[in-house]
Amino acid sequence: GSEMCIRDSVNTGWIYYANEDLYVSPKGHDWNHGLSWNSPLMTIAYANQIIYTTKSAPRNIYIANGEYHVDDESKPIKLKSWLTLSGESKDGTIINGDGSGTIFHIENGDSITIQNMTITNCGTGEAIYAKDSDVSIKNVHFSNHMKGAINCQGRLNEFFTNFTSNLLLDNVSASFCINDYGGVINSSGSMTRIINSLFYEDSARWGGVI
Repeated sequence: GSEMCIRDSVNTGWIYYANEDLYVSPKGHDWNHGLSWNSPLMTIAYANQIIYTTKSAPRNIYIANGEYHVDDESKPIKLKSWLTLSGESKDGTIINGDGSGTIFHIENGDSITIQNMTITNCGTGEAIYAKDSDVSIKNVHFSNHMKGAINCQGRLNEFFTNFTSNLLLDNVSASFCINDYGGVINSSGSMTRIINSLFYEDSARWGGVI
């Protein structure tokens, strides 16, 4: 089925989780079921909260063109594993942090993809914070971040053979991002790969763009 009911032991209530892909639109409402463009949710945070993902059944949150103000949402949005956030278009799907800090927080996450959107104006927080996670960012533009666009932290595993974080940037651009370490990317203990990407008008006190 598309929904399932799970007991919330903390609040002794029932929470409905969506066992399918979800749809988000500025014209939607979080009272909707979110299972199609005909009845979309309104916030990315709520879609992320109720979507149910597993390694064998990864899910997508499709985000229509429009501007989403994360100050209106629960932030930072702690993304689940095996999840893809997919905007309708890079220039049309705008995630605006309204200067209020980190938008997406990822920790111990597996197979998370963020694609086809612009993420802007995080103020004193990075757009994406990832720790010990596997993250792909594709066809995304970052702009106007005062603490860099991406902070990816990890370490060598116990066998000293691999890093605990993997970061892929494919067709990514960034402008007017600044930071103390790495104007666009602050990466430590992470295997970071960058493909077909362009960074301009970015700066850092130490380390340049990366």
